[in-house]
Formats: sequence, C-alpha cells, structure tokens
Amino acid sequence: MEAAPVDVLLTDENMPGMRGTQLVAWARERHPEVRCLIMSAETDSDFEQAVVSLDVRVFRKPLSPEAIAELVTAVGRPSPA
Repeated sequence: MEAAPVDVLLTDENMPGMRGTQLVAWARERHPEVRCLIMSAETDSDFEQAVVSLDVRVFRKPLSPEAIAELVTAVGRPSPA
C-alpha cells in the first residue's frame, strides 16, 4: 500500500522522543516539497537557530482550533504561479 501524499506537516516542538524541528528535518529529507508548521512556546536560541536553518514557520501557543485550521489552510495552498 502506497502512502498518501502529505501537503502540510503540523507539529509541536516538544514531543516525547523527538523534537518538532527534528521531525521537520526528517520529513524534508524524504519530501522536500512538504510545507511545515511548528507550534511552540519555546524561545531558546537553539530552537530559534533550528527554525531559521529549516526555514519553517513557527506559531506561538496557545492557539485556538480555529486559528490552527486557518494556518494549515493558508500554508497548504499552492503558491501562485
């Protein structure tokens, strides 16, 4: 069975066993075109440096479910040609 394509990866930075920035790097190695969002309350310099190197958008928590839906929809739209 073939996996369905992923348009948007939404992750939290703090997860058990892996950081969100690590997940984004792993996903982009396999699918460079995937759009990524990280939700976080982090502000430390290591996190900020990882975000810059990955060129990923970060959104500060807390976010409402409606705000998350809007962000995913906006990021998931293809760029105008």
